[in-house]
Amino acid sequence: MKDVRRFYMDLMKSVPREGDAKEVTFALFWECTRRARTDPHYIRVWLDWSTSIRHETWQRYLKLWNDGIAIFKSVLDKGKRDGDLDASLDSLTAAQILLGGAHTIGVMLFSGASDKQLESLVRHLVNGVLHSEASVRKR
Repeated sequence: MKDVRRFYMDLMKSVPREGDAKEVTFALFWECTRRARTDPHYIRVWLDWSTSIRHETWQRYLKLWNDGIAIFKSVLDKGKRDGDLDASLDSLTAAQILLGGAHTIGVMLFSGASDKQLESLVRHLVNGVLHSEASVRKR
């Protein structure tokens, strides 16, 4: 379990945080997707943990989950400060939705989705979540 946690934390920390918040968010997902192709056993364990609510590993999974949320939230908060994202965006909720979407990506990986399909999913997820209500109301 420590190996899985280290894998994910190292992976998330390896992605540069400079640039537009949407592109950084996409890069985080894409690096996870790329590494899932080369190290699928970590993704399998992560998916298994996410359903082990009654198992002793649940608390460790929640720690990893919360650390992932914090990483996404920091990217989104920086994007709001830099003007890349609407100031009204709820960064915590958006980070939770994004990390939840990682499960869909994992399922698609193991169902044989192509890189083109995965890239489309990730772009839709990132653009959909980071498109704020304020910008929708202006239309």
